[in-house]
Amino acid sequence: MKGGGKIEKRKLLRSVIHSICSSLSDDNIINCNRLFWQNNNVSGGSDGARVWDIAKALGVTFSGDEEGIIKELEILERRDRKQGKMSVGVCKVSHENN
Repeated sequence: MKGGGKIEKRKLLRSVIHSICSSLSDDNIINCNRLFWQNNNVSGGSDGARVWDIAKALGVTFSGDEEGIIKELEILERRDRKQGKMSVGVCKVSHENN
């Protein structure tokens, strides 16, 4: 039964991500990703390894060296963090009624 629970968790995660991210803007997706990592601090491993684990849980497959894909994901994570730091303060959301 342990494997069946894992499949159900994957289905639930896919469903949640689909319902949350099906009609979001790029800024909303960036915030969604940031909040996901804050709220789901996966212990152990590098950022690339964590992203790869989540991708596999969502059904992503890759033929080749898993360490290679993890290294590429780490490069992308560093790039995204750098870009995120550069854009802080650029987007402001107003809660006032116009």
